[in-house]
Amino acid sequence: MQERRPALIQTLLDTFPTFLAFLVPLFFLPITSEFFEFNKLALIVVATSFMAIIWIVKMVINKKVEVVRSPLDLTLVVFVVVTVLATIFSLNKVTSLFGSQGRWFPSLFGVLALFVFYYVTASNLSSPKSLRLGVSGLGLGITLASVIGLFGYFGIKFGGAPYFQIPNFTTTGSSETVAILAVVGLILSLGQLLTTKNTTSKALYSIMASINFLTVLLLGTLPAWISLGAGLLLLVGTVGIEALTKSKSVLASLLGFALFVVLILSLPGTRSLFINSDYPKEIKISLRESWIITSSVIRDFPILGTGPSTFSINYSRYKPVSVNGQAYWNIRFDKPSSELFGVMSGMGIVGLIAAIALVAKTAKYALNSKKSKEDREITVSLGVSVLAVLTALVFAFSTITTAFVLVLLLALLVAKNRLEGINDTENTNLSLSSISKGSKMSLISNEKEIFQYIMAVPVALATLFGSYYMARQYMGEYYTRSAISAAQNNNVSLTYQMQQKAIQAFPVRDSYHNSYANTNIALANALAAKEGLSEDEKNTVQALISQAIRSSRITTEVLNPLNASNWETRALIYRALLGAAKDSGEWAIRSLNAAIQLDPTNPRLRLALGGVYYAQQDYLTAANLFNQAATLKRDYANAHYNLAQALKQLKRYPEAARALETTKKLVTEGSEDYNRVAMEQEELAKMPNVAGAVSTQPSVEEIEGVNQPAANTTPQEPLRNEGNEEALEILNTSNTQQSTQEQQPTR
Repeated sequence: MQERRPALIQTLLDTFPTFLAFLVPLFFLPITSEFFEFNKLALIVVATSFMAIIWIVKMVINKKVEVVRSPLDLTLVVFVVVTVLATIFSLNKVTSLFGSQGRWFPSLFGVLALFVFYYVTASNLSSPKSLRLGVSGLGLGITLASVIGLFGYFGIKFGGAPYFQIPNFTTTGSSETVAILAVVGLILSLGQLLTTKNTTSKALYSIMASINFLTVLLLGTLPAWISLGAGLLLLVGTVGIEALTKSKSVLASLLGFALFVVLILSLPGTRSLFINSDYPKEIKISLRESWIITSSVIRDFPILGTGPSTFSINYSRYKPVSVNGQAYWNIRFDKPSSELFGVMSGMGIVGLIAAIALVAKTAKYALNSKKSKEDREITVSLGVSVLAVLTALVFAFSTITTAFVLVLLLALLVAKNRLEGINDTENTNLSLSSISKGSKMSLISNEKEIFQYIMAVPVALATLFGSYYMARQYMGEYYTRSAISAAQNNNVSLTYQMQQKAIQAFPVRDSYHNSYANTNIALANALAAKEGLSEDEKNTVQALISQAIRSSRITTEVLNPLNASNWETRALIYRALLGAAKDSGEWAIRSLNAAIQLDPTNPRLRLALGGVYYAQQDYLTAANLFNQAATLKRDYANAHYNLAQALKQLKRYPEAARALETTKKLVTEGSEDYNRVAMEQEELAKMPNVAGAVSTQPSVEEIEGVNQPAANTTPQEPLRNEGNEEALEILNTSNTQQSTQEQQPTR
């Protein structure tokens, strides 16, 4: 029995990488607020923790600590250390440690999980067979993900669940990620095809290569296409002509298929049959805007940047005004266009140097894989796949899926070189005696080796720590999803309870508190709308309002004070109290001013602030803010419309008429908003100094083009008068208005 234990342990260490390689591209669960990336991260953490525990048991049984040593070690450790330092000095440590809501990578938690996975896998794969299984598992998992992506592209649904109805549904949550994985699947399939001599296997790998090639063509974007081109060129260059000629008939068939597909997709007559013009494209920030934001961050935080996963803060603070002319002007991006910019902004110049050193060392190591003698084509395909993913990340941002695949490929490559004893890669036995070797005062020279126990303690503690926090995060996400489902079913009580549980499970996530605050104020609004409130109901309304304020203060003053969205949520809560609390307007103004400082080029914030002043009948300040919003975004119909309302209150009717005319040009002709503006124009024409004066002489501002819309306008939201938002009716009595004097938030 005792002899079987080491064999079982080694079998598990050989099997788990294959299990993860196959499952990660496919795995998702609809039980958390984000289905894809978060569940993949959870799977990786759980599996890596299990592998680490098995490794500890192996150390104790074998009474030695074996760790792979390769030329990559120093740069890997330096990169992780820099990530730790960038997290310590981050503008938002929670986000840098655990990732932002919906964007779980890069984060220190994810980087450490992949770091441990790399060393456990590279140090413990025991045979070429287990390595080939890992490569096959990854290739098969990617190919199935490609098939599912292609089904989504052609409108084939897998079931009636709502998430299956998403037009661009993939198992990774991103069509670009699937395309990048398909490049890896194609390269690995070609490597295995060149190695195997079995006809059936060659046919299988040919089919896999064809599916992945088609996926790259149809779902791919520029990063995937560049990665494909670079990968194929490197594969041909490193494999050599001799290896290619051995499978020339199969390769010729694949080349013919590729040329046929490209021709079909290029000809106008057949292109429309296969190209889905309605397939949704992922919205990404442009390369130029990414660079402007990143360079601004480097200017202000040159050494270690603002911390991993803090791009959303940087985007709001540094985005150029030109963004307001884009269709995505109202989106707060949390990722740059390229992972290169993500490293620069998140980890500064030090992080950039560490990343460049790691990439350079990795590229050199991968290119040296051609020295392999056994299954050389597979080894080469692993090295080329590593380089292909690195190439893609120069033009695309990373996800936990692409990062895992990159680390897995690298671990398999290092394990392959270790098994062959090439590329200065080998397993090193760590022990106290080896560490103290050569010392004249070795205290353990005649003692029993105990280093495996010393190593087991920190590894076990780190595993328990990581598993604990992953479980807490997962509970928070599970309860958040339950709250969303309850809200969709109009179960208010369950929504409220699930949001409370989410906060209890993971109280440092600011988005949980924001959702809870919004729910509290919505419940207060609904209850206050009733007639003849009892004293208990009035107390309940007051308690809900107090909780909403406390939750918003926690997000803005404790958890993430540099997030403009948090201040915006806080302002919305105070705006709901206008007319019900005597100083709510003042608090709303303060909150919106804080949001504007953090997001200075956002016209929507100035529009909202103008609405608060309008509600307080400070029409001059409101008009000024509405004009600022219109200046920041010249085709913003709501800004021009609200400017017209403020100007009417100031009795500046000619200017109001011109603002309405501008609004009319921006909204869709014949729409409800268009007719609404037309009616207001007719009413305004009856006012003094306006009758027949809609075409009066232009103002200096109009001559300068300040308030003129762009030729091509972005989609408009429905028109609304920001100053006439319905306030929360808290008490239907003659009592004095309540005060929003606040208590200190719970820390």
